[in-house]
Amino acid sequence: MVILLFTSLNVKKLTPRERYELIGKLIEEIKLRKYSYQTGKAYISVVKRFLKSGKRTREFLLSYSYKSRSTMRGAYLALKFFYKNVFNERFDGRPKRIVVGGLWAYEKGFKKVFYSRYEEHRVEFVRRAGIRAREANNVVERLHGSLKDRLKSLREK
Repeated sequence: MVILLFTSLNVKKLTPRERYELIGKLIEEIKLRKYSYQTGKAYISVVKRFLKSGKRTREFLLSYSYKSRSTMRGAYLALKFFYKNVFNERFDGRPKRIVVGGLWAYEKGFKKVFYSRYEEHRVEFVRRAGIRAREANNVVERLHGSLKDRLKSLREK
């Protein structure tokens, strides 16, 4: 489970006029900071898609999970720029640590999303695989009601 803290912009309640004004403010901020034409174009298209989608920030970024690392990072940076410079709000998009079960496939996805060669941007990856680690997993499974289903299938074998 990953806990990410994002701001609470309710995109679903924005009217087309408000979206248009937000894009206008974004364009002003891009010009003010003298970003390149291509960067501005990319940021504007990502933010337009975000505003039209009606999704929360996390859900929108998850919709990019099948794309390349650079595309995902570009979308993340565009939204970060949008929140920081248009709304003057903090955008905490990177957790400090991610704890997963013992499945090795998590590491590949983790590296795709959170890889950074810079020490200050690194996210710690913790793999819990053991009897004690599975105790915490059972609690989560009980909350979701999936433990009962899993035990039924194990008994049937």
